[in-house]
Amino acid sequence: MNSLAFEEFEVATADSLSEVEAGGALLGVLGAIGGGVGGFFTGGVAGAAVGTITLPVVGTIAGTTAGAIGGAATGAVTGGIAGANIDTWGKWI
Repeated sequence: MNSLAFEEFEVATADSLSEVEAGGALLGVLGAIGGGVGGFFTGGVAGAAVGTITLPVVGTIAGTTAGAIGGAATGAVTGGIAGANIDTWGKWI
């Protein structure tokens, strides 16, 4: 049976454990803006097909409004996460 031995180990210090490895901040912001705008319009169109929605505190609102708000929030979060995960040109881009 062949065995493999590791001879060099690195000690995980508090500094190395606290570092965050992420993608670009600029692409994260641009992804959030683009995703939010796209989600706003897409959600508004989808909500228009629903008609009206009744919410417990607010009451009855147009489906377009509810769809636009939900679509913008979802698009901003997913677009921001997707943009931040792209690490092509360094940590700021």
